[in-house]
Order: sequence, then structure tokens, then C-alpha cells
Amino acid sequence: MGKVFVTGVSGFIGKIFLETLVAHHIDCVVLVRKFSSSIPSNVCQVIGDLSNLKKTPQKFLEDVDVVVHLAGKAESGLRNFDQDLRLCRSVNRDGTLNLAESASLSGVKRFIFLSSAKVCGESTPEHKPFGNEAECAPFDAYAISKYEAENGLLCLSETSNMDVVIIRPPIVYGPGSKGNFRSLISLVKARLPLPLANIKNKRSFLAIDNLVSFLILCADIEKSANAANEIFFVTDDEDVSTSELISKISTAFKIKVVLFYLPLPLLNGVARLLGKKVIVDRLLGNLQLDITKAKLLLGWYPYITMDQQLKKLAKFDKEEM
Repeated sequence: MGKVFVTGVSGFIGKIFLETLVAHHIDCVVLVRKFSSSIPSNVCQVIGDLSNLKKTPQKFLEDVDVVVHLAGKAESGLRNFDQDLRLCRSVNRDGTLNLAESASLSGVKRFIFLSSAKVCGESTPEHKPFGNEAECAPFDAYAISKYEAENGLLCLSETSNMDVVIIRPPIVYGPGSKGNFRSLISLVKARLPLPLANIKNKRSFLAIDNLVSFLILCADIEKSANAANEIFFVTDDEDVSTSELISKISTAFKIKVVLFYLPLPLLNGVARLLGKKVIVDRLLGNLQLDITKAKLLLGWYPYITMDQQLKKLAKFDKEEM
């Protein structure tokens, strides 16, 4: 594998991906806003900001074979859609396309972009996962900006010698993960009875170890030649209901959780009153992804099971206490 340039190494995914590259003795360069002493000394740090990159050849991209673009901007939570969209576009779309254009002009062979399953929507009909033919219906500012970046990258691939690989993951979890998955773990740790018994939904998740294994495969151009200019959904390939997920988390953390039944209309009503309707919808709804394309085109299969990743997460949390 040639030299790899990585963005987003201060984040949960980027940090673990970089650790894996270093462990495999892969030559890499990273983009950071400021110098970090936590990054290994043998990794070249480039100080910069995605929002300020120009569409010109960049010296730091010389001799780079693959760019793995993991940095991104989440929504601000200010409930101002226009402002959120402007901020997300500045990084997720414009920053991405500026970096990709610079990479292309600098002779980079492949650009790997971490997008999101949310570009296809917030939920799927029962037993109808998003797959190769899924139509895109981005709902929020984050998803819209990611979708626009995808389109720009695919257009660039048609006019340059650099190929593009787009990855659409669901929620990614593992040691150090945050967001909704971390919130669910906190609920389990609180040992409070939860009104989520008998939930029959199905949702896809992605263990960080599985995502990293897929990124490593795609960064090896010779081993993943068929990935060129393709879009992939990547998951653990074991969809679970919210009830099953809570049970798995409680087992991994060795915490007994009491689940009780609450009729869905009542649960939704309470969620509206508390202003938690969106969160409850995600807990109760379906979001399934089909990874057949990754299996057939690349021969990729999940590296680790959900139970195994949750045990690693629980061990990490215990060591961090």
C-alpha cells in the first residue's frame, strides 16, 4: 500500500483508523488544525483547515496515493436549518470538493469519502433495506451536504484520473464513540427501567473495527480495484431491534436492565411532550442497509461481531474510569 493522507484524525473514527495504519507500518500524512502531541512522531502532520483549502495542487499531497477523507461537520443543533445547512455545506461539501480537486491535480489515485446512510433517508420500510438501487432523500442539513458532496465527487471522477470510493455507514460504535449510541449506553448504565420491551424494529449498525477493515481494504488499490467509482453500504450484517441492542449492551457491560412494555401510541405521546420525538422515532423505526455489493465486488465481510465489539467497548469504558 502506498502513502495515505487522512483527515478527521482527531475524531472517533479517524483516531482508530490512524492507529491501525501506524500499526501496519503504512506511510501516512494527516491534516490537523493544530499540532497534536498525541499523534505518533513518525506521522507527518499538515496544519490546515478544510474550509480554507484551494482547488490547486498541494505540496502535502505529493507522492500520496490515497486520500481517506473522514472529517465532517455535524449539525449545530441551533434549530436554524438555513444556518446549519450553510455550515454543513462549507465543510462537508465545499471542503470535500476542494480537497478532492487538489488531490486530483496532485496526482492522487483514489479518494475515499465517508458519507452517511442518511443520504437515503431516516428510515426504511420493514424488510426493505437500502441497497444499490436506493433513491436518495436526504432530510437534514448534514445529509444534504453529504449527498451534494457525493454528487460532486462522482462528477470529478468522470473528468480526472483519480477514482472515488463513497462509503455510506449507519451509526458507527466502538471504544470512544459518542452520539446516540453513547446515549443508549448511558441509559443502560443508569439502570432505570426502560419502556422498550417487545420492540420489533430492525436497524443496521457498524462496529468501528468493521469500518476500519473496510477502509484499509479500499485504501489498498490493488486489492480493491473493483471499488473504483462505486458507492458502498457497510454494516455488521446483523440487524437488531432496539430491545435486542439493549440486551446486548447490558450483557457486555454486565448490567441488569429491566424492560417493560408501553403501548406505542402512549410512548410516542410521552416523547412529543418531552420534545424527544426524533430520538424515539429512531429507537422504534427501521433502518436497514444491504451490504451485498461490498461482498460481491470486494469479497469483504465483517471482521468482528456486534457482541465482540461491545465487549471491547465495555472494557475500554472500564479502563477509562
